[in-house]
Amino acid sequence: MTDLKDERYTIEDRQLIAETPDLRVQTLTLANGQEVPGHYHTVVTATFICLEGPMVVKTKTADADHEQPGDGCTVPPITAHQVAGKNGGRCRFVILQGVGKYDYAITVSRQQGYLALPYTDDHIRSSIIIPRSADNDP
Repeated sequence: MTDLKDERYTIEDRQLIAETPDLRVQTLTLANGQEVPGHYHTVVTATFICLEGPMVVKTKTADADHEQPGDGCTVPPITAHQVAGKNGGRCRFVILQGVGKYDYAITVSRQQGYLALPYTDDHIRSSIIIPRSADNDP
């Protein structure tokens, strides 16, 4: 396994299992109090499988999924989601991301006056945040 660093947020451990242009598989471990902050993907579906938990996958469109070890859930593209251990506890899970080119767009509140636009490059994965205006407000 290869360690994959991601500077958008800090977690206890991240192990890259496999990556192709259209699929990525990782194991993520969140320590007590850590989370994968709210974000979405424009093309890929995220499939979670709980290894140690329980864990919570929250979306804005549905009630939170509370997963026990062995349970899984799927988050479709363009669906904002956040992941954490239940009640802020530790959890570990496998995440399959695909099929399609991976991107990561942070979720920004409309009340803050910003929209999130995903940006994908072969070596850089981040988001561009632009001020919201009447011209770009969907």
